[in-house]
Amino acid sequence: MKKSSLYETDFYAWTQEQAELIALGRWSNSWRGTIREQRKQINLLLKDSPSLKPYLQEALPDAYELGTALAMKETQLAEETFSENCPYLLADILETNFFPTARPE
Repeated sequence: MKKSSLYETDFYAWTQEQAELIALGRWSNSWRGTIREQRKQINLLLKDSPSLKPYLQEALPDAYELGTALAMKETQLAEETFSENCPYLLADILETNFFPTARPE
């Protein structure tokens, strides 16, 4: 018999667990998988349309704003938990194995 995950049995408890992990600078396998998948999709888009690459830096502030809004909604973390501006370099964001270990100041 398959063991149900917390996500499947208690979504709210799962969001609280994820919020705690993020606040500690740790990433659950679920978050790591989601982040890796999105990075793959971005890289595939860039492979198909290399002329988009120069626009990534320009799009980063909007993407960061949307991402933090989604993270706040899913985890119930306060806005103050997140940096006002994206604290990461674009090259790091696109790096397959990059996962911040703590919130940058």
